[in-house]
Amino acid sequence: MMLSCSKIREITRVCELLPDCTQREGASLASCSHQSFGKVRHVVEHHNLTFDEVESLEDSALQRLFYPKIITRKERNKRLPNKERIIETRVKRKGKRRVTWVKLYVEYQEMDPESAYGLTQFTKLGKQILQEYTASMKQFYLPGEALFIDYAGLNVFYREGNKWIKLYVFVAVLGYSKKIFAIATRGMTTGDWLYALRKALEHFGGVPEVIHFDNAKSMVSSAGLLPKLSERVLNFFRHYQTLADTSRVGMSKDNGLGENAVKILTYGVLNLMQDLQFSSLSAVNEHLHRELIILNARKFQSRDYSRDELFIKEEKEKLKTLPQTTFRDLVYFGLVTVTNTYLVGYNNQLYSVPSRFIGQQVELRVYDNKALEIWLDHKCVAQHQLVDEEEGVVILSEHMPPAHRKDAEKTKSSFMKWAKCKGKAVEDVIERQYQLTSNNRSRHIGKRCVVLQKYCEKVGDENFVLACEYALKVGNIYPSFIESVTRAQPWLNDAKGTELKHSKSNVRGPDYYKDESDEKQ
Repeated sequence: MMLSCSKIREITRVCELLPDCTQREGASLASCSHQSFGKVRHVVEHHNLTFDEVESLEDSALQRLFYPKIITRKERNKRLPNKERIIETRVKRKGKRRVTWVKLYVEYQEMDPESAYGLTQFTKLGKQILQEYTASMKQFYLPGEALFIDYAGLNVFYREGNKWIKLYVFVAVLGYSKKIFAIATRGMTTGDWLYALRKALEHFGGVPEVIHFDNAKSMVSSAGLLPKLSERVLNFFRHYQTLADTSRVGMSKDNGLGENAVKILTYGVLNLMQDLQFSSLSAVNEHLHRELIILNARKFQSRDYSRDELFIKEEKEKLKTLPQTTFRDLVYFGLVTVTNTYLVGYNNQLYSVPSRFIGQQVELRVYDNKALEIWLDHKCVAQHQLVDEEEGVVILSEHMPPAHRKDAEKTKSSFMKWAKCKGKAVEDVIERQYQLTSNNRSRHIGKRCVVLQKYCEKVGDENFVLACEYALKVGNIYPSFIESVTRAQPWLNDAKGTELKHSKSNVRGPDYYKDESDEKQ
């Protein structure tokens, strides 16, 4: 398909202004495809044309210069086949939905029989169009640059009792040495992908610059030229300090090395495993490991070296070192708003956040080591360990407002610590208070203990201890009773005896009624 004359002039102008630009950069500036840009640039360089020369040419002369063959055909009044129709019906349609060349030729001829080519020439031109459209650019990778991963389509099985368990085979191949790694997993979930990928990096002993994979739903949230990865996958790539790259949508050949490694493993190993019986997942992986040792040690066709030899000699030292810290898999990620109770929920459990973040949206992250972290502005503001009990609540005192923190400190342990400093009787009174409840953080009992502390401060430690002893003696530990005892101080009457009760002159005491015989005795 010919470009318009204005587009040819624009491409020529870009070539003159930026002679060293890449094909894609120039195409972007000229608003055309990189293929069209490359073709026009080739003609410009071949004829050593300047923009002023191209600008001075008429449109017909410009077309003859850039499209001499097409113009010649047009002069013979022959129409070219419809390129878009051929690509749509012969490439994009698959299987039985493809249209035959004869059918396409009939459509082409019916439009204008006099300007149509014959069937043979039409088919030849159509195949040339397809060859141009399906051309592939061979990619070359530097040592340590790229790792390609994929799952094989052929499953393997092991027997557990009377049941056959299906396994999925993960395959990874390095871009330069073509060294292959494989491991069987129970599924193809995000956790399985990341587990297998971690094992691959450990097997190779290093980390490549880029890890390439297809647009699997377990790895990619939203496919595209710049895909959106899930937070769990991003956490993996951040930990290993490597980049993630994906194939273009519908272009599996972008992951050609991964597809080829799957093909080699399928025909060389997995097909033969269909006739073998395994008793466990570990037995399957042990067999895969033995077969991969043989495969990677086998020399390439038309080469005198193997994958292992090339890897050890040129690629292994180019891989980045593995992280020193243990990888924590992010099993849950979510955005939540901190309520006025400064608590966030996860799995029917509640965990505290510093109260100053009430009303703000925070990130909730849960890792496979049962660690729960709360992040805000790319900073961890709270950490907890997951609790096992249902509807559990974890509140850290440092997360509370000062008033709440003071109230939360009113527990049995804190009151018992205070009572121990006062005396045994006070300890017993506090203990008796908490025997009335099963909750050591009871708000009601806490109020009683606060009242007792105030009475103690008011009357002094000595009188308060005596009041507690008296209350325990009579069996009434209610705070109001203890308060009345501190005012009455009955222990003073016990110390003075009954003389104090009958000290007035007009009152007969016990001596008045003594018998004389008692005196003689």
